[in-house]
Amino acid sequence: GSFTPPGEDGPSWVSLQSGGAELMLARASAPVAAPLQAVLFYVYCGDVWGMHGQLVEAGLEPGPIAKPFYNPDGEFRLVDPDGYVVMVTHL
Repeated sequence: GSFTPPGEDGPSWVSLQSGGAELMLARASAPVAAPLQAVLFYVYCGDVWGMHGQLVEAGLEPGPIAKPFYNPDGEFRLVDPDGYVVMVTHL
């Protein structure tokens, strides 16, 4: 799916699906820079604790698992090599 606002020549967002994978992209309003964290990357998995353990075993350094009110099954941050934060959260 996509949405093009009235009077615009291109979409402001698009949604892509392939099998069980989904990706949503939105047009940025300014240049994207990792230090500003203006882009949100969310990765969903069925077992946050298991995924955290696998990443540690692989030599990566995921942040601690948090359980905010909106996600009682947990989520954690992982910083990619370019400095962007990837949030890993429960389905």
